[in-house]
Amino acid sequence: MELRVTALLLVVCAIIFTTTEGGIPQCCVRVSSNIPCKTLHKVEKYEVQEASGSCDTVALRLHMKSKIYCADPRYDKVLNIPKKSQRKWVRDCKKMIKKLML
Repeated sequence: MELRVTALLLVVCAIIFTTTEGGIPQCCVRVSSNIPCKTLHKVEKYEVQEASGSCDTVALRLHMKSKIYCADPRYDKVLNIPKKSQRKWVRDCKKMIKKLML
């Protein structure tokens, strides 16, 4: 009887642990300050990671098709450039990065 209760308790704990995202947070540990503009043009969405709770680094989490990059928060201004043709956007991106990273 005691073995059944223990086994049932383990199963319930496993189900609870695997169905919640409270286990291990997805945090950027390091940020990159040299992401090419062609890569930045492919960003589908981004979110700001605040330095609070379990994440202790301020970062921009850049979501692309199959990858997530951790970028310097100053890239926020670059990502707000209106999307034009890739060539013009990359040109404007390079100009803005030069200003921001000085």
